[in-house]
Amino acid sequence: MKITNFLWVLGFLICIGGISNSAMSKNIVIYSWNVAGSLEKPAAFLKKANPDIIFLLEAGPEDGLKTFAGDKTYRYSKGSYPLAIVSKLAIEDYEQLNLPHLSKPVLMSTYKIQNHSFTVFALHLKNDKGSPEQVREAKTILEEVEKRTKNTSTIILGDFNALTRADGEKENTAIIELFLSRGYVDAFKCKNPDRTEPTKIDRSNKNKRIDYILVSKDLVPFLTKSYVLSETDKDISDHRAVWASFDFQAEKIGNVAFRIGGGETADKPQSKCWYHDGSWWCILADGTGTFFHEFTNGNWIKKQLVDPSTSGRADVLCDDAQLYVVIYMGNPSEQSLFFKYHYDKQTKEYLPDAGFPIPISVPPGHETMVIEKDSTGRIWLTYKAQGNIWASCSEPGNERLWTFPGGVIQPDVSNDDISSIVSFQGKIGVFWSDQKRHQFGFKIHKDDDPADKWQPVEVVDDEEYIADDHINIASAKDGRIFVVTKTSKNDVKQNIKDPLLVLYVRSREGKWTHHTVLTVEKKGTRPIVLADEVNDKLYILYTDNEAGGRILYKSTSLNSMDFHEEAKEFISVPGVKLNNVTSTKQNIDSTTGLMAICKGGHIGYFNFIR
Repeated sequence: MKITNFLWVLGFLICIGGISNSAMSKNIVIYSWNVAGSLEKPAAFLKKANPDIIFLLEAGPEDGLKTFAGDKTYRYSKGSYPLAIVSKLAIEDYEQLNLPHLSKPVLMSTYKIQNHSFTVFALHLKNDKGSPEQVREAKTILEEVEKRTKNTSTIILGDFNALTRADGEKENTAIIELFLSRGYVDAFKCKNPDRTEPTKIDRSNKNKRIDYILVSKDLVPFLTKSYVLSETDKDISDHRAVWASFDFQAEKIGNVAFRIGGGETADKPQSKCWYHDGSWWCILADGTGTFFHEFTNGNWIKKQLVDPSTSGRADVLCDDAQLYVVIYMGNPSEQSLFFKYHYDKQTKEYLPDAGFPIPISVPPGHETMVIEKDSTGRIWLTYKAQGNIWASCSEPGNERLWTFPGGVIQPDVSNDDISSIVSFQGKIGVFWSDQKRHQFGFKIHKDDDPADKWQPVEVVDDEEYIADDHINIASAKDGRIFVVTKTSKNDVKQNIKDPLLVLYVRSREGKWTHHTVLTVEKKGTRPIVLADEVNDKLYILYTDNEAGGRILYKSTSLNSMDFHEEAKEFISVPGVKLNNVTSTKQNIDSTTGLMAICKGGHIGYFNFIR
């Protein structure tokens, strides 16, 4: 398998292809600026900044532009609100698009640098606060862009006269949400997820960001910086310039998937992704609710709403055309819910089954919740609450009837402990951390036994500071179980060679062995494990720093465990602290590839191994 990168951003529109121009620098800076009708004051600033390509809105008379451009290439569109381009790079192709329903033209221009060519669409939408006419303008532009570029390597920049939910806005956000839903990424928020900077300087002091640079997914790996220039203040124009820089020499790993609002890619034992009918799917919140998303043509597309909550953490189990979802709420005042869906192959949608969701009536105080299904059709949930590890199940084949709160699997664990669950060879197994006893434990329920009959506890490991609340599980068809965990040895004064991340393997015969994935000196947290039986591979993904950092991975043979090789980057975004990587309960292969998602700020990032 090879790593395939994807990445998205918002603004004027750029397309990347593939013609070499080795004489050019590999780094380019692109400006977009509404100069409010005159180049007289902006000219001095722009000459000092010296960007490679400048897109000017309300650019003033052409004579002033020609003088400013000097020996650079320029293009100009006449009208009440003229648009212009000034470029150090040769403009390979240019067209002024006078599209229906648009109050102003769109400028399309194509450039080549190194092994890339790119096309830019510069726009200036009408100022109409998200009216149907303004939305129609945006849709018309998107249709033309998609027709001309086939969604490849595209940037859209300009004055959108629209706000964004990413800045905490609640009104006039439909335009930017439309562009985001088509797979573009806001360059500024991509590089500065926790910052808000206005681009419109109103006399009323109601400063807002209405100018953007949006980029398509395949440009994000090359995006290095994006800023709003506060120096370009109201004494120059009533808009501030926005800019983005790209390094076409870099091969960065890390992809903006979509904005995540109050939702999370957490928690550690859960799985947010699954593969069905030729597509990857995931469930995540985006600030407006919890939604299904489908990965189509290298692009995450938001599908139907699952739940209006944004604070719940979902776990998903895909069983062919059936999909089971649990959304647990850590807040006792909020109701955790269990959902059942079936897949409609004709419409390619997940449809809710009648009578769902149903409330999950469990004691308060649980940190996370994980779902599984046994061979009789029972659905199982495991969680920690009131200092105990619990397991609850439905009636076989009837997911509306449950034994809540279930039974206690292990009593008297710490408040920081968690559990997870796995189905294998006609059995259900619950694995938990027990930091009071310095243990990891495991308990089996045979599918044909009564719901409350469990086998004796298997002590998986018993060593001082061996346990922590980091657990993730995979299994093989032959009955082997793979559990990746984190120890607490980094929290106390221990030998730097002590194990930090550990893989436990339960053999077909029920014997547990352990393998050190990472020692304390290397640092790592929140690991997940995925098995590829077809290609004899086991993957472990994790964050390389407790406070967030890069997502790394190690791989080994399923039949000969060896983690001595250095970890490789899976997702890495400069300046962004990534954490809580999540993937699927399913085993993967060459057909599915490996999809994983993590969170950095309010942005979801993904990568894909094919």
